Amino acid sequence: VTGFELAGVTELELAGVTGLELAGVTELKLAGVTGLELAGVTELENNVF
Repeated sequence: VTGFELAGVTELELAGVTGLELAGVTELKLAGVTGLELAGVTELENNVF
């Protein structure tokens, strides 16, 4: 939850729709499943406590 609190809505406001346009599907293709594997559960485990 900590990670979400730090970034939270603030990051969404900073990036907003602009971030989606800049990254868009391209970022999804670059990261794809790989990004999920790299961060994935590992990041969740690190941030849980």
